[in-house]
Amino acid sequence: MTKLPNLRDKTFIAHIKVTENAGKVKPHDQSSNDKHVSVWLYKTFNPTAAVVKVEAL
Repeated sequence: MTKLPNLRDKTFIAHIKVTENAGKVKPHDQSSNDKHVSVWLYKTFNPTAAVVKVEAL
């Protein structure tokens, strides 16, 4: 598994629009009322083109 980069020094957050064609979604333990999901984006998904809003942190 690839380790993600450290994001502590970032000064903004980008909101992206993710459609059903962007990848696969798997809900976590549904019996525990946990709202967390895992998302696997397809290689064809372009996150730069999907940005709908950028805000400072």
